[in-house]
Amino acid sequence: MFPARWPLALLVAVSIPTVARSTGEEDKVERRSVSARVVQAVGEGVGIRAKKVPGEFTIPEGQTARNFRYRFQDPKSNLKLDKLTGSSIYSVSEKRYITEAADNAGLELPAGKYKFVVGGSPGATGTLSFDVGPGHAGTTDDELAKNADRVIDVVMWNDASKEVKTHQTYYIRGSEVAGRFDQTYPSLAFTHQNGKKKAEFEAPRHQGTFEGSISGNVITGTWKVTYLPQRVVFTHPEGSKHLRMDDGGLTLSTRTVLANDGTISEIAKGAGTSRSTWVGPPLHPSLPRQTSNEYDVNVPSKHLPDPNTGTWKERQ
Repeated sequence: MFPARWPLALLVAVSIPTVARSTGEEDKVERRSVSARVVQAVGEGVGIRAKKVPGEFTIPEGQTARNFRYRFQDPKSNLKLDKLTGSSIYSVSEKRYITEAADNAGLELPAGKYKFVVGGSPGATGTLSFDVGPGHAGTTDDELAKNADRVIDVVMWNDASKEVKTHQTYYIRGSEVAGRFDQTYPSLAFTHQNGKKKAEFEAPRHQGTFEGSISGNVITGTWKVTYLPQRVVFTHPEGSKHLRMDDGGLTLSTRTVLANDGTISEIAKGAGTSRSTWVGPPLHPSLPRQTSNEYDVNVPSKHLPDPNTGTWKERQ
């Protein structure tokens, strides 16, 4: 669930409440909606013409949001979506994107402050509706740590790209395990120069959530990873600048062995999707506005011959 040097990375607005009563929950369950959009940017650099305007909403203490319905449309690309992605909702309280929202019909959000975000071209809009009522989702990092029997911190890498390290946390309660990570990889930010052509890749940021179990010293389960939008600025030989946004996601089944000496060994198998969207004119007119690619991940494999390795430490 960690990236490797490009292109190896492909491998390894305002809340508007409306009331909706439910039987036995009069004056308790409320249907709300929030909107977000993309507008024309002004004074933000050559070739950067889009600005995201998120919608903000708050879930009160002792309440939970559920039954989410999502609608998105981008008139310029004729793109329409009805499933949330891992970068659609940002938790202001936890300072992270709700990656577990991706294609999750049973999503529940605990009390806190949030932002609803959409991407695309200027003119793109999205709406998010949901129920708010009594309940407690109990999914924040602090709550996971408070309710855990053990908390294990892990640093993970693969010997094929040792400088790229991911810091993970596992929360263990009985035999059940939940995991989280939120990582920015400065070592993967770079500029590629080919004559007068230049591409500047910002440092990518990935977030992941894990669900699994532990037996003895072996943790098995599934990571769901979101590649948050990454800016790539291309400079045309004639001098014009063009902005591309890259994002994607990965689902990875892992088996992680915690050795007594504090080291780990992990094998993994899964599949991912990478997407690229031009904000404004593409670098070349012949390039499609949006592309999407699917790929498989296996560790070990031909490109990554050794299992993932790293260290682990039990939090006191």
